[in-house]
Amino acid sequence: MKNHFLFPPDFRLYGLILFVAGILLGIPNIFFDWEISWLSLNTEPRDIFSGRQNLTDELALTFVLIGLLILCFSSLKLEDERTLYLRLRAYQWSLLVNFLIILVGNWLLYGEYFLYLMIFNLFTPLVVFLMRFYYLIYMGESDQKEIDAE
Repeated sequence: MKNHFLFPPDFRLYGLILFVAGILLGIPNIFFDWEISWLSLNTEPRDIFSGRQNLTDELALTFVLIGLLILCFSSLKLEDERTLYLRLRAYQWSLLVNFLIILVGNWLLYGEYFLYLMIFNLFTPLVVFLMRFYYLIYMGESDQKEIDAE
């Protein structure tokens, strides 16, 4: 079955490399204020963001998001109607979880913590999709093994 919106299966490795690189770059940047020196910019006072800016966090976010997108939109070696159905179910789950997190966070978190939640929520649809999709594939394969054993 031909699906025009999915990358080839080999792209999953590239997505995983970008995702891990983004995580390894982002965690020290967030928790220890570590920055790559050659990514620093000095902007003019008339610019929107005046002063010294460092693009390490932007680079980490870009790597993580592109890596997750490639992982989510890479096809399996055998892509059929069943896997498309499992993808749909996983997408539905990921959106439901995403909006439930926003709804709960709206009532429980304020100020800076709500901002952190919204940044975290950039990743939740993609991460929940990946976890749910591969869980459904794993459970489907174990169900198939049980059927074959009978």
